[in-house]
Amino acid sequence: MSFSRVLFLVALLAGTGIAQEAGSKKEAFTILFWTDQELDPGKEDKLAPTIEAMNAIAGKPYPEALGGAVEAPDFVASAGDSTGWPSHGAVQSWNKVVREMLKIPSRPVAGNHDSGGVQPRENFYDWLRKDPFIKEHASDNGLPAWTPPNSETGIIPGVQYSFRHKGVVFLMPSPTYDNSGKSPPGSSPIYKHDLDWLKKELAKYDPKEPKIVVNHFNAGSIMNRAEIDALYKEHNVLLHLCGHWEQVQHWRFGETDWVMDAGHRAKDGTFSVVRVGRDALSVAHWMPFQNKWHEASIQRKLPARW
Repeated sequence: MSFSRVLFLVALLAGTGIAQEAGSKKEAFTILFWTDQELDPGKEDKLAPTIEAMNAIAGKPYPEALGGAVEAPDFVASAGDSTGWPSHGAVQSWNKVVREMLKIPSRPVAGNHDSGGVQPRENFYDWLRKDPFIKEHASDNGLPAWTPPNSETGIIPGVQYSFRHKGVVFLMPSPTYDNSGKSPPGSSPIYKHDLDWLKKELAKYDPKEPKIVVNHFNAGSIMNRAEIDALYKEHNVLLHLCGHWEQVQHWRFGETDWVMDAGHRAKDGTFSVVRVGRDALSVAHWMPFQNKWHEASIQRKLPARW
């Protein structure tokens, strides 16, 4: 083999490695987060002020306690209950929100409203399954599909995914939910199959890699949260972005911050601006209708990432 051919193959293999690990390049970045939009058919305009604020957030000064200005966000994570009821019309309205109105890529998961509850519908799940990014990154990890609405029978297939972004792993589970009435209102355990999915997905990554989880359910609503806490500690989960109770609230367990945003049924909704830097992470909540930052924020130091 000629020397020039060897050089070509080395360059080709190196380029392939770079393409495969593009999400591993450690850089500072900003994302947005929102939850609990609960759209009804044809009502997407109710979200217009929030979406306009999201599209225009770059350059806005952070609260004084955080300092600096918001950089252009890379994507918007959404924690579910995107629809109030997952009818065809509601899902089409949601599709218009993220494909036409929002000018930033969307990375969504599903909530309990998106299942249809005791009268399950696949419309929202089918929409997730057709999303090109989710399709590329989804894995059921060999686990059985649930028999809706029975939460203990398996996982929602084709909608669970994870990905690396600039050196941080994002895990995007959409767990099933207890619709039996056995759990207290607004609460549910993370069932065995959903917990197994999370364990298997985390096992794909180095335990030391920093991780962020986007999941509908919050620290107060997960009845077996101690199991989640142990997993998060073992796998360096920095942040759990969540919804379900539709108010701004923070919890801290071990080294994991749990951050919940307010929902968007009325004019008290919020969205988060999450900044992940070289050695710090911050979260601030913008209130679009009040045109100001919420008083709650997070600023924490991290071990330097590069």
